[in-house]
Amino acid sequence: MTASLSDIKSKVTILMFTSVSCGPCKIAIPYMNELTSMYDKSDVEVVAVECGTRSMSVLNRYREDNDIRYLLLQSNDEVREAYGILGFPIFFILNEDYTVQRIIHGYNQQSFRNEITGVINELL
Repeated sequence: MTASLSDIKSKVTILMFTSVSCGPCKIAIPYMNELTSMYDKSDVEVVAVECGTRSMSVLNRYREDNDIRYLLLQSNDEVREAYGILGFPIFFILNEDYTVQRIIHGYNQQSFRNEITGVINELL
């Protein structure tokens, strides 16, 4: 499946670049799932872009094993290059015009929740 940002119709998009081998990425999954239930999909959509594997079977198993309830896409070199992805996780928070409003590098359970919900609530 090929996807484009224009396919997303929410007011805020959380674009998470991740890797199946990234520990902090895996730790972030429950909160990303929580975001999908906290907000209506027309307000906030979470999209993870997997950059560590080219195997769809690995990606599907990762989705199932970790109960991922948001869109999980497989990346390609062009996407990683366009976003300048050098490490994981990295979160891009986009407004409804797909303009980057904030970039968060890494996942800190202590501060991430307040930071991301603060940005989301400002944009809504």
